[in-house]
Amino acid sequence: VRNSPGITSSAWQGGLPHQPARPPVPLGPSVPGVSVAPPPPTATHLKDIDREIRLANSSSERMQYDSLADLFSVIMALEYLERAFTSDYVTDKEYTPLCNRLLKQLKTLHQGVKTTVPDVPRFMYDFHMNCPLALARLTSGVPATVEHRDADDGSSESRSVAQAVQFFITAMDGLKIGVNAIEQLFPLVSDVCASLPKCSKTIPPDWEHKERLRAWHERLQAMPAGTVISEEQCNDLAFVLDKAYASFMQILDA
Repeated sequence: VRNSPGITSSAWQGGLPHQPARPPVPLGPSVPGVSVAPPPPTATHLKDIDREIRLANSSSERMQYDSLADLFSVIMALEYLERAFTSDYVTDKEYTPLCNRLLKQLKTLHQGVKTTVPDVPRFMYDFHMNCPLALARLTSGVPATVEHRDADDGSSESRSVAQAVQFFITAMDGLKIGVNAIEQLFPLVSDVCASLPKCSKTIPPDWEHKERLRAWHERLQAMPAGTVISEEQCNDLAFVLDKAYASFMQILDA
């Protein structure tokens, strides 16, 4: 090799010939097949990484996200409560008030995000919520202890009790979201009052809240169309409904 033509003795150092220096390979998209390493991060890049990313640009958007997060958490809580109940980890007396509270919270939260979430089952599908027990309880609208009462009461009485619970919740939720027009309030209170006589085997004849509810029903019935009741009247009606509902649930738990 040393005597090969074109290689002079000065080209040898350490027994190996010097190769002519190669021109630098241009780095860039013009060289196909050559991957270019990204430039090292600069101070500006590091500052962008540490920057907080905001989900909402206004207080109303933030409230909307908070409501959606609350709706998600209440559905999950209802699912775990149903699982605990079916596995006998909670008693009937523990389960019933918790389930009613979660159902009321869920309905109230849904009223606040109805423009974004038309229906809760669709919300559960969009966010991949595998909560079949919560969905069944939401569809029923009442706790399992009310839906599946003892056969001694009869199926007709059980349905009447379930409807009464649903009417109570709907009326109380209506007042909580600001319903105060007579055209909207009167049907809600009427449903509650009409459902109570059908629960004659459950409610004692001398149940005091029945007369208080009837008095409010007659009071609303006497008001002319277009009437809007005052905030004080709304609070009074809400107090009567809350007390009657609490007493009704105590009777069911007894």
